[in-house]
Amino acid sequence: MGTHKKRMFCEEEIEMVLAERQTPNHLLHLVLSLVTAGLWLPIWILVALFAGGSYRCPRCGARTLGYVPRKYKQVLQRKKLGQAEA
Repeated sequence: MGTHKKRMFCEEEIEMVLAERQTPNHLLHLVLSLVTAGLWLPIWILVALFAGGSYRCPRCGARTLGYVPRKYKQVLQRKKLGQAEA
């Protein structure tokens, strides 16, 4: 399994994180398809379609969001101002 990373919002950490999700190992599935003369192809297709899963925070493991919810925007702005002053 490989890993795909994307910048997402974690509600538990209340900040933007580099979230991760697992991706299928296409090289392994190609080898299995060749060895089994194509019998592995339906399994590979199903894995490619459904195995992505959701992006998770690498720190706490919570599911992440692709946007910042309105209730957290002010908190993030205050954090940025606090970091800029320090």
